[in-house]
Amino acid sequence: MAVDITEKKSLADNLEKKNKELLGAATKAKAATDAKTVFLANMSHEIRTPLNSIIGITDTLAETPLDNQQASFVEILQRANHQLMTIINDILDLSKVEAGEMELRPLPFNLQRLLDELEAVLGFRAKEKGLKLSLSIDPDVEEYFVGDADRLRQVLMNLLNNSLKFTNNGEISLQVSVNRTTHKGNLLFCVTDTGIGISKQKFKDIFQPFTQADTTTTRKYGGTGLGLSITKNIVQMMNGHIWFESQPGQGTSFFFTISVPSTTERKTTMHNPWQGRYQLTDVNHNISSSRRRILVVDDVEDNRHLFGIYLQKTAHAVSYASGGLEAVEMVAKEHYDIIFMDVQMPGMDGYEATRRIRDMEIQMNRTPAKIFACTANAFQEDVRKSLSAGCDLHLSKPVRKDTMLKAISSCFNDAQEAIY
Repeated sequence: MAVDITEKKSLADNLEKKNKELLGAATKAKAATDAKTVFLANMSHEIRTPLNSIIGITDTLAETPLDNQQASFVEILQRANHQLMTIINDILDLSKVEAGEMELRPLPFNLQRLLDELEAVLGFRAKEKGLKLSLSIDPDVEEYFVGDADRLRQVLMNLLNNSLKFTNNGEISLQVSVNRTTHKGNLLFCVTDTGIGISKQKFKDIFQPFTQADTTTTRKYGGTGLGLSITKNIVQMMNGHIWFESQPGQGTSFFFTISVPSTTERKTTMHNPWQGRYQLTDVNHNISSSRRRILVVDDVEDNRHLFGIYLQKTAHAVSYASGGLEAVEMVAKEHYDIIFMDVQMPGMDGYEATRRIRDMEIQMNRTPAKIFACTANAFQEDVRKSLSAGCDLHLSKPVRKDTMLKAISSCFNDAQEAIY
């Protein structure tokens, strides 16, 4: 009997030891993931800050009179900017997936309109390569759905961009139909190309992060090897499934399903709790709109100068502050209709400055300014932090001119509804 008790105690001790070891390993793994997330967020901020100026000045330069050679130089810069932003966003998205922080933002959207936007963006590139691009929806598919249109657009953009990258002649098509496969979901998407194809021995690796079907494709075609891994995760979050068929030299077809309920609601208010109190989709900006007093707050001089360039042909009166404390002092002296508030600044950051301005507005019985957080911090927790501090909208850097003008128009637009 004593032996049995001793053996049981030994087993219990061993089990407790193993549990402690597993708990310790899990804690270390989470700490490593958290540290990587923080590191990537910081790197994203440091890269996006100068990229804000690079993209902004490049887009502004494109609006000026240029000769043919200068125009081609600007186009090269714009393509390089787009590629760099894609890489940054892919790395951040992978970090979100690994940390379990990627979330969906369900809102009503128009499926045909989403495809029209994709065709407008990708059509020129397809034409440049001499490829036929066709995007279509079966007649029995509903018009409006409730889901995360931005993430769905990201999935389709990833797949269509891959097809464009690996197809040198022929055609690329996207077909949307009612899902009649055995996989869960109410919609079926199929992206087919006549590109280089994928060999069967590479099938198992295709959705793995940092992996491409052939290592030589990285050298020849570029890319991080993250797009399909992120795509798979988004599809799974949408309660769907993704798979593909391919043969070397004969092209590839990617299929995926998603679960998004249809809706007859064509309109929704401009409130979007994930982005801010205003949704910029479908808001038209008017260069000659009524004069507003605007304050731009940023500790980086180039960013302040860039926003000034964006607004130089408008009727608005623009002032500048190089930090949070200076912004608070300026707001104490006069009222501003709109404040573009950088978040990460030395001394008083944008969150604290916003809170103080909101308190000041209450004390002075003043009409609240529209405060837009302009930051390179792009995680959902950053959006929530901006809104909880009192900001009306969270704009991720790089902030483009059109985005800035739409943000201004969104606050003073008489029509408070938009079709998505």
